[in-house]
Amino acid sequence: MGIRTHCPDSETCFQVSGLLGGLQDFTLSPSLLPTLQRITVRIPQGKSLVIKRTRFFISDQRNRFRIELEEPFDALKYISFSNSDEETPNFTLVTNTTFSPILVEIKFRVTNTSTENTFISPESGWWVDFAIE
Repeated sequence: MGIRTHCPDSETCFQVSGLLGGLQDFTLSPSLLPTLQRITVRIPQGKSLVIKRTRFFISDQRNRFRIELEEPFDALKYISFSNSDEETPNFTLVTNTTFSPILVEIKFRVTNTSTENTFISPESGWWVDFAIE
């Protein structure tokens, strides 16, 4: 329960975690942008979807953890500063300016920042705190 101290109820915040899994490393070319996990979230009218904290390990130092939304809400993307860290970006992915709730699809991805192939190991994982504000 200590992890959720900033989160009074599931209507205003939630957490998502994931693990690549498998038995061997995954090769990541510079042009490949794999989606590792997807979820959908309903955003009420006048509210925003905000990334509060990210915790992640994406094995190769040339890789970055990335969170973005599916079209048509894909204008803003969060990209980590490193391959392994805990960051508190307070980053708004979308604000619902319509007159009704919207359903958005969140994609958890990895970006290769180099010009060479990198790898993602099976133990690569992430834990993300979101808020609806």
